[in-house]
This record gives sequence, structure tokens and C-alpha cells, in this order.
Amino acid sequence: MQKNDFKLSEISRLEVTEIKSIVISKLLQSQWAGIETELEIKEVIDEINMDPVMLIRCLGIILDNAIEETKGNADEFIRMAVIKEIHSISFIVQNTIKADHPKLFEMNRSVFSTKGENRGLGLSNLKEMIDPQMNVTLEMLIDNDCFIQKIEIA
Repeated sequence: MQKNDFKLSEISRLEVTEIKSIVISKLLQSQWAGIETELEIKEVIDEINMDPVMLIRCLGIILDNAIEETKGNADEFIRMAVIKEIHSISFIVQNTIKADHPKLFEMNRSVFSTKGENRGLGLSNLKEMIDPQMNVTLEMLIDNDCFIQKIEIA
């Protein structure tokens, strides 16, 4: 725990208990897997304008995928930031991906998986949950060998 890059002072700023629980759980899982893990939360987050169960599911998918994809990479890291702006809150997750990673449009297809059969519903489920939300957007991009996902909640 002493080498953890995500500090308790940072996580204490996330005051929405249900969301704090999933973030702590997944980032600890990442560290236990030997992945360099960082968390940044600079301002107190005490309210989020999204159903907490849906946000927990979304963050669970993003962080589970990040952990699975990052394992075994030469430069393993997961970075998460929760950013509070005037009219929105953003959850941003960045993780390393394998050099031979699929294209972004392939990853967004339903049932696409690099992990075998009967898998690959995570990202399509994520999009299905977020698309109907009028105040929530999901952005995904690949930059160098990093996969970046951002959920912005107005």
C-alpha cells in the first residue's frame, strides 16, 4: 500500500460512496496485478448527475477492460482522473494497450473480443447504457499505445 500512486487523500475527495467503492476496488485490483496505478482527484466530488448503479456498471466495464488489456504489456499502467468542471464531471481512464491492438471501430462492434468466444459485450454494453442519457457522453480514443476513455456527465 505504501507504493500506491493513488493516495487516500485523493480518493477521500470522491464523496459519493457507491462510486468511491468501485474505484477503490478496481484500482486496488489493478495494483495487486502488478500494474502501475495512478488516481487524480483535485476537487471534492459530492454529487454526480447520473444514476449511481449505471455509473458503477460503466466504470466497472472500463476498469475491468483496462486491467485485462494492460496485463502483460511492456509498460503497464492505468491512470484515472476525476475532473470537476463548472457544469460537468468527467471520469477519464487511460491504459496501455498491446502494440498489435485492434482498431477503435473494431473494438466498438458488439461481440468483438480479443479474449475468446462469448465475450466482447463490455464496450457495446457501455455504449448502449450511455447513448440514451441526454447529459452523458462517452469518448474513446487510441493515442500511441494508450487507450483513453472519458465519461462526461453534465
